[in-house]
Amino acid sequence: MDAEHKTVANSELCCGCGACANICHKRAIVLSQDKQGFYVPQIDRKKCIECGLCKKVCPIGRKSELEEPVFVPEVYAAYSKDGSVKRQSTSGGVFSVLANHTLSKNGIVYGAAFDENLTVRHIGIRTKSDLPKLRGSKYVQSFISDNIFVEIKNELLRGTPVLFTGTPCQVAGLKFFLGHNYDNLLTVDLICHGVPSPKVFEEYLKDLELEYGKISSYKFRDKQHGWTHPNVEFCANGKIYHIPYGLDYFIGLFGKSTIRTSCYSCEYASSKRISDITVGDFWGFVQTGSMVDDNTGISCLICNTAYGKECFDMLKDDFVYEKRTFEEVARKNPRLSSPREYHSNNFWDEFLTSGFRETKKKFLKITFINKTVVFLRIYFPFVYKLLYNIRNKLKK
Repeated sequence: MDAEHKTVANSELCCGCGACANICHKRAIVLSQDKQGFYVPQIDRKKCIECGLCKKVCPIGRKSELEEPVFVPEVYAAYSKDGSVKRQSTSGGVFSVLANHTLSKNGIVYGAAFDENLTVRHIGIRTKSDLPKLRGSKYVQSFISDNIFVEIKNELLRGTPVLFTGTPCQVAGLKFFLGHNYDNLLTVDLICHGVPSPKVFEEYLKDLELEYGKISSYKFRDKQHGWTHPNVEFCANGKIYHIPYGLDYFIGLFGKSTIRTSCYSCEYASSKRISDITVGDFWGFVQTGSMVDDNTGISCLICNTAYGKECFDMLKDDFVYEKRTFEEVARKNPRLSSPREYHSNNFWDEFLTSGFRETKKKFLKITFINKTVVFLRIYFPFVYKLLYNIRNKLKK
């Protein structure tokens, strides 16, 4: 980096939400990748006039300013009544129902999508035919350009219905950028487990291409073997491939080594949410009523504001749903109570020196036993469960 540029102060706390780059009228701030591949603000000293707007919109350390003081959150287990939507979704298709409603009102939906280079970035869509671009989990940090929030504000001022979905810190960045609430904005955040590095994902794809050929599409969670036994799915040289989660290196390293430093101290990974609606997987769902887990996906839907509840009530006929408690959802979703615990290792030193192909072998061992366990889980779940219970009894 030359002397005319500098990275933002407290870069280890920065979440890369892009609010500062969007608010800067002098275009003195751009998001660029650091050595680990994460997006960080870079300031051009020649253009900066020290106006302080970037500090005013930064969401770090300010979560309490966005918390809803009165409304008591309402929690639901839910999935779309449309079977095709549910099949194409990561879990229950809740996001698609919300998005379709916004699009039906000639609105715009903003969320994370792959571009032609399989880089994940936020885009806005206006038609239902483009909805598949935003559907499905993206386990890598999404790039927010320096005009996305500006575009959203302009659309809101025109009266356009807008749905914005992203990680909690991205929602917070948008809210601080906007400065006040808009009646035509619905914000939806995800139960975020921390954002992996785009650079690691890029090198992982290159590693796959050495074996399978040029990859043209990728899906982080495919439900070929059901919701609870996901695969990664990708198309290479026109052929579709699946790798079970337990045998995929990128998924195996996710959370252990590859996520952003600030994610380990994330204030937004808590029970007090700052979006209108929070969505995620309802892991550990236990049948207590008529709703049955058929292993095709059940979402949790948390209404955090009165407006979020109003939107849910308007659309609830499009869902199969049951009211549940926050404790039920949080039991298997620890990021609803706290961020990931940091475990020190030398992953980054190794990765930056040797690259993904060599580093993966040192930090994740996929053995014959791992492959056998995955095989049993997918094809002989009863045998797997029996052996799992026996192991736990022996441990005790």
